[in-house]
Amino acid sequence: MLWRLNRSGEKPVIERVNTDSLHYEPGHKRVVLFPGAGLHDHLLRFEGEDGARTMAGSIKYVEQTLASTLSNASTPVDIYLYTYEEPYDDEPKRNHYRLGRSLSKYGENAGRHVLQQLLLREGERLDQLEPQEIQQRLSQVTMVGHSYGSIVMQDVTNRLSDFLRLAGHAPEVIADTLRELVSISVAPIARTDYPAPNATQFFFNSINDMTAVDSIRRANPDPKDHLPLLHACGYGRVASILERHGGTMPRQELLQELTAEVEATRRPGKTPVPRLQPAASGFTISSMLPDNQIHWMEKRPDGNEICRMLNTQESERTQTAVVHDYRAYLHGDHKLGDVLINVMNNAVQRNVGIGDGHQLLLNTEQTRAQHETKLQNSRNAQGFVSERGIA
Repeated sequence: MLWRLNRSGEKPVIERVNTDSLHYEPGHKRVVLFPGAGLHDHLLRFEGEDGARTMAGSIKYVEQTLASTLSNASTPVDIYLYTYEEPYDDEPKRNHYRLGRSLSKYGENAGRHVLQQLLLREGERLDQLEPQEIQQRLSQVTMVGHSYGSIVMQDVTNRLSDFLRLAGHAPEVIADTLRELVSISVAPIARTDYPAPNATQFFFNSINDMTAVDSIRRANPDPKDHLPLLHACGYGRVASILERHGGTMPRQELLQELTAEVEATRRPGKTPVPRLQPAASGFTISSMLPDNQIHWMEKRPDGNEICRMLNTQESERTQTAVVHDYRAYLHGDHKLGDVLINVMNNAVQRNVGIGDGHQLLLNTEQTRAQHETKLQNSRNAQGFVSERGIA
C-alpha cells in the first residue's frame, strides 16, 4: 500500500494513494520511504495505535531531514510511504541475508506498482523509453529505507533491472541507467556488497546498533554464517569483536566492549567522526550514536510543547532499540546526522548524471546552513498530526 504526505493544508496529513493513478510528472521530485519490519497497513485501522503513530512519525522524520529542500526547492517534492500488506515471516526474511537471495514479494510489488508507476506517463510502457529518458526520470526519484526497508529497496532495483532486461537493454546499459536512482539506508540490515545491478546507495550505520546486529545473528545462528554477513552489512567492528570471542558473546558484554573500544580511539568529550568507506555501489557511513537517552521538545500546532524521549534505562529491549530508531540519526549529539541530512538534501535536489555518487557527499551553502539549524529544528519541530489522530 502507498501513502502520501499532504502538506498543502494547515496541518500535514497522510492519505492513501491509488497506485493506478500514480504517474510520472515532469519537474516533480519524489521521495519514497520503505519502513522496517513491523509496520503493516493494518496498523492504520485504529486511531492511536502505537504502530500507526510510528508509521506516521517515520514520514515526519523524513520530512524533517528534508526541511531545507522542502522550504527552498523550486520544484515540488512529494513524500510517499510504502507499507507491506502482510506480516513478515521468518523464511523470506532469512533468505534475504544469503548471497543468492530470491526477490521478496514486498520488493517485487513495490517495483511493479510504485517505482515503475513513477517512471511512466499514463499509457506508456517501459520498453517504449530510451535509456536516456529513463535516467532522467530516475534522477527525480530518491528512495529512503529504514532497517528491513533497506533490503526491500535493493529488491525494487532488482525488479527494475528485470524490466529493463526484458525490454531488450544490454547489461552495461542497465547498470548505467540504475546508477541514476539513489537509495539511502538508515540503520540498514542489507548487504553493502550485494552483487546485482543496483542503485547508487548510501548506508548509514550505527556501529552500536544491537537491534540490527541481533537481527542478522538470529537469522543466521551459526557464527560461520553471521560473522561474514556482519562484515558485509557494515557492522565490521562488531564482527571483529565477536571473532575474538569465538563468534558468540552476550549482547550486553558485546555492547560494553564495543563502546570501550570506540572510546579508546577518540579524544575525551569529542563525538566520533563518521567513517566513510566505499561500498559495491556507493558508500557506507558509520559512527557511534548516543545509546543512553535522547530527547527533544516539539511544538504542537495548538502551541503546547511535548517532550519526546528515547530512554535506555527502562529495559534491555529499549536499550538495544534506541540507536536503531530513525530519530537517533537526526539528533544533534553526533555528526552522523549532519552527513545524512547533507546526502538526503543533495540527493533530492540532484540532476541527471550523478556518476558514482561522490557529489552527493559534497557540502553546499544550503546544507551548511541546515547543519547549523539542525538541532534547533529537531527540538522545535511542528508535531505531526493527521486526520486519523496520529501523533
